Amino acid sequence: MTLLNRLRLGARLATAFATVIVLLLVVMATAILTAARQGAAASRMEQTQQFVELLKDAKFSSADFNGWQTAYAFDALRGVADAAQDTGASRAAFLTSIRTFQTTVATATTSATSTATRTELESIATLAAQFLTVDTQIAELYRRDTTAARTAANVLVIGQEIEIFQQIGTHLDTVAAAAGTDFAAARSSATAAQRTGDALIWSAGTVAALIAAGLALVVTRSVTRPVDSVRRRLVLLADGDLASPVIVTGRDEIAAMATALRQSLSALGTAMRTIDGSATSLAAAAASPTRRSAPRASPRTSPPSRWPPSTPPTASARHSRPPRSWPGCPATCTPSSPGSATSPERRAGPVPARCAPVAWMPA
Repeated sequence: MTLLNRLRLGARLATAFATVIVLLLVVMATAILTAARQGAAASRMEQTQQFVELLKDAKFSSADFNGWQTAYAFDALRGVADAAQDTGASRAAFLTSIRTFQTTVATATTSATSTATRTELESIATLAAQFLTVDTQIAELYRRDTTAARTAANVLVIGQEIEIFQQIGTHLDTVAAAAGTDFAAARSSATAAQRTGDALIWSAGTVAALIAAGLALVVTRSVTRPVDSVRRRLVLLADGDLASPVIVTGRDEIAAMATALRQSLSALGTAMRTIDGSATSLAAAAASPTRRSAPRASPRTSPPSRWPPSTPPTASARHSRPPRSWPGCPATCTPSSPGSATSPERRAGPVPARCAPVAWMPA
């Protein structure tokens, strides 16, 4: 008797369905976990890509504001009236470009994926602020419109501002290289997460399918085998076989049905044996009276066989022996001759058939 046969059919089926549901939940959890890992890797890759794009914009903006500073300085040297004013075309473009650069650097600092990268971006923001401070001095010198002021302004543009711009470029190159490395790592992580996730999903799905198939096979066979055994025994019963045993295994409903069938066969066999014995007894009882009554003849019609009536007995001879009772006759019914004083015809009316007068033996 297996473990499943000890369980009721309802509990067995409920356990099987619950196991299948658990397997489905495991597969779903694996899929969700895999999707989460892939999503995290994809999000990191996207974030790194956006960071790289911000660094590209920052490098473009740095070159832009440096070029516009050179442009308005050249305008001042050419004698353009408002070249050093904030409303001048070249200086206004410079101010716009450097503010754009600062905003881009601040956004990139917020999106930085590592502490080292964030530190580099903070250094770039500090250098940009220094560049703008020096530019304010340059614009002031150009506004004085003197030879010494213009010379000092030219020295700042060519000297200190170029040095700051180069430092900004160096830091931007360092951050860009780190961002490229991070992007490559994020892309590799996303690819590995996808590959691992696919393997996990396929593995979990395959294992769950095998377990479900094995469980379905075991549960099905635990139900179909006993049912088929009972079916075969019922076929034998339909053919008149009452002797073959009913094999009962387990404690489920099928085992209870087999037990009831075995009890029914036992009761039916007992009843058949009782009927057979009763039929044999009735046959024997019906044959016995026929053998006893066959040789008899009617006493009224059969003539006396022991002595002829040539010499009738005398009265003393007829009454020399006491009267005898015959089996099946009343006490007053005694054998006598039809005309005697003790004759039943005279005393008690007609003689019964079983008390018919018979001849007397001589004394």
